[in-house]
Amino acid sequence: MERVRRVIEERFGKALPNSGLARVAGRSVAGFERAFKRHIGTTPARYFTELRVREAAHLLSQTDQRRDDIAAQTGFPNRAYFSRVVKHVTAESPASFRRKHRKSSQRQGRAIVNCLIPSPTAA
Repeated sequence: MERVRRVIEERFGKALPNSGLARVAGRSVAGFERAFKRHIGTTPARYFTELRVREAAHLLSQTDQRRDDIAAQTGFPNRAYFSRVVKHVTAESPASFRRKHRKSSQRQGRAIVNCLIPSPTAA
């Protein structure tokens, strides 16, 4: 599963179907999904989402990139879906998250984002 985790972390901005990840793991899709959840502690879909939101939160707090660009860069198909997912995970819209965390995050780098968004690797 560590090899699969590395593949996901390197390519989280791109679509990686479970069938492709199952091939990397050398398992059937169902076997891969069970093993992933057992080893990582969450489903592949949730793991992807958490990685994407963590990176988006970092970009929102550290850069002046447009939200559309951040959405595309982190693998969300459009800004509306990006906004909905970020709000679900952080309880704040991307714009609100940026305003609230911009100043403190600039001093502390990724540390603030790591505290705000649960780590998908903390299993």
